[in-house]
Amino acid sequence: YLSEGQCQPVPEEPTDMCPNIEEVQETVPSGYEVVEGNCELIPPPPVDVCPNLEGNQETLPESYEIVEGGCVQIPPPVVDVCLNLEGDQTSVPQGYESLSEGDCTLIPAPEVCPEGTTGTYPDCEEIPDVQEDVDLCPEEGLQNELPCASVTPEPETTTTGSGGGGGGNGPIAGTSFGGPAFTVSAGGGSVLGTSTVAETAPVEACAAIITSFMRMGKENDPEQVKVLQSFLNKELGLSLEVDGVFGQETHDAVVAFQLKYSKEVLGPWGISVATGYVFKTTSRWINMLSCSTLEIPMPELN
Repeated sequence: YLSEGQCQPVPEEPTDMCPNIEEVQETVPSGYEVVEGNCELIPPPPVDVCPNLEGNQETLPESYEIVEGGCVQIPPPVVDVCLNLEGDQTSVPQGYESLSEGDCTLIPAPEVCPEGTTGTYPDCEEIPDVQEDVDLCPEEGLQNELPCASVTPEPETTTTGSGGGGGGNGPIAGTSFGGPAFTVSAGGGSVLGTSTVAETAPVEACAAIITSFMRMGKENDPEQVKVLQSFLNKELGLSLEVDGVFGQETHDAVVAFQLKYSKEVLGPWGISVATGYVFKTTSRWINMLSCSTLEIPMPELN
């Protein structure tokens, strides 16, 4: 162009390095970079707010808090699932069940049919009173009662007097017996001027004292109830009135006996609750305690 009579070169327009930014940027501003003809801010390096966690955490993760420069998970609040029980129960304790109101209650133990009944609870049916046969003697045949009552034979003395031969095979002359009758014979005749003393060891025999099943509210044999009451008084140190009436006191005494010998009486049935019913296992154990020589097998439980 002409300036003051002289020709001057036309100045070139400055190059705008950042057309997307206001004003002409002859150079790329600090903190920017050219991206496809425009100037873009260079992103700052990411800041890891949780250097103790794996990866780069630009923000605090949910349910975490910063503790001493690291991120620690915030523990969840304790939820007491059993508000009615002492302490905080984070889960329903064993043997309990949770109710909709937030309380926990004991799960009731399964009911079982009591001794002397059969079926599945609560449909229990009473087992008929049938006294099973128990062979009390090793002799041939079924002996459910001892042939004799309790007997203790006295020592026997057999004496042959002097004089009077009397051969033959009959009983020895002048013989006397104590206790049950026995037949004693001497083969080949008697021997004059001699005496023979034969002593036998005392043998005690006894029989079952409970021969029928009993319980409160049942038409029981009064004599059997008296025997039961006498036994319970002696066994448990009680003072039941021996009146033949199976009332509440007798029932409670039977319960105490069953609990005292629960292994022998209740165990075979698989129960731990006493019934107060003098049935198979109860009568068996009473009889075996009252007569130490009795060996009564375990009855069939049904």
